[in-house]
Amino acid sequence: MFDYTTLVHLGAQSCAQSTGSIEVALVTHGLNGRLATVVRVARKHPEFSEVVRLIEKTCARRRATRELDAMLDMEYQSALDFLKGGSSILCDVDFLALLAGMAGFTERSEEPRCNSARIPVSLLQKSPHALKGKSPHALLAMAMWFCDYDGYRDAVERLVTKTRIG
Repeated sequence: MFDYTTLVHLGAQSCAQSTGSIEVALVTHGLNGRLATVVRVARKHPEFSEVVRLIEKTCARRRATRELDAMLDMEYQSALDFLKGGSSILCDVDFLALLAGMAGFTERSEEPRCNSARIPVSLLQKSPHALKGKSPHALLAMAMWFCDYDGYRDAVERLVTKTRIG
């Protein structure tokens, strides 16, 4: 479960300290939050530790854009592999936030309505468990931006414009 209004405010606040676009700010916060989130998932699901190692490897040093994109795609594919078993991980809000963020970013060039991030975002919205912590929220905000969940882009842009004018 998440509060849509809180996520709109989070998206707008992400830009307050950034000189770049809203999208760049959300991506920066989302990608920076994935390691903390994946560690939280692995604490509850030890079999997920291989994804932790993969993300740690990506974070270990600067990479050329192409190499980074390939490594982020491998992270996403590795996380997706856990869906095959249909395990209890699908009820884990941290996993869903991670999956949403990774899907949103990986499919960022897709038409927003076709971005697979919509699936874990809608599962999170229906979850009886609350999403807690900055890093899962940052991943979710990034996902909601790329799939434009419930008009998220316009809502964040309006708030940013209002803040800058007011």
